[in-house]
Amino acid sequence: MHASRLCPASCARAHKAIDMKSPGAYLPAVSIGMAIRSAREAKGWSQPEFAAKVGAARETVSRWETGSITNIPQRTLMAIESVLGPLGKVESKPARKASARS
Repeated sequence: MHASRLCPASCARAHKAIDMKSPGAYLPAVSIGMAIRSAREAKGWSQPEFAAKVGAARETVSRWETGSITNIPQRTLMAIESVLGPLGKVESKPARKASARS
Protein backbone atom coordinates (compact mmCIF):
# COMPACT_ATOMS: atom_id res chain seq x y z
CA MET A 1 0.00 0.00 0.00
CA HIS A 2 1.10 3.52 -0.54
CA ALA A 3 1.77 6.01 2.19
CA SER A 4 -1.49 7.58 3.33
CA ARG A 5 -0.28 11.10 2.60
CA LEU A 6 0.19 10.14 -1.06
CA CYS A 7 -3.02 8.20 -1.37
CA PRO A 8 -6.30 10.06 -1.93
CA ALA A 9 -9.04 9.38 0.59
CA SER A 10 -11.07 7.31 -1.88
CA CYS A 11 -8.05 5.13 -2.64
CA ALA A 12 -7.32 4.68 1.07
CA ARG A 13 -10.92 3.53 1.61
CA ALA A 14 -10.51 1.02 -1.22
CA HIS A 15 -7.29 -0.32 0.33
CA LYS A 16 -9.06 -0.79 3.65
CA ALA A 17 -12.07 -2.44 1.99
CA ILE A 18 -9.98 -4.84 -0.06
CA ASP A 19 -7.85 -5.79 2.95
CA MET A 20 -10.95 -7.04 4.81
CA LYS A 21 -10.51 -10.80 4.75
CA SER A 22 -13.30 -12.03 6.98
CA PRO A 23 -15.95 -14.09 5.20
CA GLY A 24 -18.98 -12.04 4.32
CA ALA A 25 -17.21 -8.75 5.04
CA TYR A 26 -18.85 -5.77 3.39
CA LEU A 27 -16.88 -4.74 0.32
CA PRO A 28 -18.11 -1.51 -1.23
CA ALA A 29 -17.90 -1.09 -4.97
CA VAL A 30 -14.53 0.39 -5.89
CA SER A 31 -13.03 1.12 -9.25
CA ILE A 32 -11.45 -1.85 -10.92
CA GLY A 33 -8.16 0.02 -11.20
CA MET A 34 -8.03 0.73 -7.48
CA ALA A 35 -8.82 -2.91 -6.73
CA ILE A 36 -6.10 -4.18 -9.07
CA ARG A 37 -3.50 -1.76 -7.71
CA SER A 38 -4.30 -2.54 -4.09
CA ALA A 39 -4.19 -6.30 -4.64
CA ARG A 40 -0.96 -6.05 -6.67
CA GLU A 41 0.72 -3.92 -4.02
CA ALA A 42 -0.47 -6.25 -1.25
CA LYS A 43 1.45 -9.05 -3.01
CA GLY A 44 4.51 -6.79 -3.25
CA TRP A 45 4.69 -6.92 -7.05
CA SER A 46 5.79 -4.10 -9.32
CA GLN A 47 3.73 -3.29 -12.39
CA PRO A 48 6.22 -5.10 -14.70
CA GLU A 49 6.16 -8.21 -12.49
CA PHE A 50 2.36 -8.27 -12.42
CA ALA A 51 2.15 -7.57 -16.17
CA ALA A 52 4.35 -10.59 -16.90
CA LYS A 53 2.16 -12.81 -14.72
CA VAL A 54 -1.07 -11.84 -16.53
CA GLY A 55 0.45 -11.57 -20.02
CA ALA A 56 -0.07 -7.84 -20.45
CA ALA A 57 2.20 -4.88 -21.14
CA ARG A 58 3.31 -2.78 -18.16
CA GLU A 59 1.70 0.24 -19.83
CA THR A 60 -1.63 -1.60 -19.94
CA VAL A 61 -1.41 -2.38 -16.21
CA SER A 62 -0.73 1.31 -15.57
CA ARG A 63 -3.80 2.26 -17.63
CA TRP A 64 -5.98 -0.20 -15.69
CA GLU A 65 -4.79 1.19 -12.39
CA THR A 66 -5.21 4.85 -13.35
CA GLY A 67 -8.64 4.27 -14.85
CA SER A 68 -7.63 5.07 -18.43
CA ILE A 69 -8.92 1.60 -19.34
CA THR A 70 -12.08 0.59 -17.50
CA ASN A 71 -13.70 -1.83 -19.92
CA ILE A 72 -11.46 -4.84 -19.36
CA PRO A 73 -12.41 -7.98 -21.33
CA GLN A 74 -13.80 -10.88 -19.29
CA ARG A 75 -10.94 -13.18 -20.31
CA THR A 76 -8.41 -10.62 -19.05
CA LEU A 77 -10.32 -10.16 -15.78
CA MET A 78 -10.22 -13.92 -15.29
CA ALA A 79 -6.44 -13.89 -15.81
CA ILE A 80 -6.07 -10.99 -13.36
CA GLU A 81 -8.14 -12.76 -10.69
CA SER A 82 -6.31 -16.05 -11.23
CA VAL A 83 -3.10 -14.22 -10.28
CA LEU A 84 -4.39 -11.79 -7.63
CA GLY A 85 -7.40 -13.67 -6.28
CA PRO A 86 -10.95 -12.32 -6.21
CA LEU A 87 -11.10 -8.53 -6.48
CA GLY A 88 -14.44 -8.23 -4.71
CA LYS A 89 -17.25 -5.99 -5.84
CA VAL A 90 -15.85 -3.54 -8.38
CA GLU A 91 -17.30 -1.09 -10.84
CA SER A 92 -15.86 -1.50 -14.31
CA LYS A 93 -17.42 1.76 -15.51
CA PRO A 94 -18.42 4.88 -13.59
CA ALA A 95 -22.03 4.69 -12.38
CA ARG A 96 -24.49 6.77 -14.38
CA LYS A 97 -26.65 9.25 -12.54
CA ALA A 98 -30.36 8.58 -12.73
CA SER A 99 -32.15 11.17 -14.81
CA ALA A 100 -35.16 12.91 -13.34
CA ARG A 101 -38.32 12.18 -15.35
CA SER A 102 -41.61 13.98 -14.96
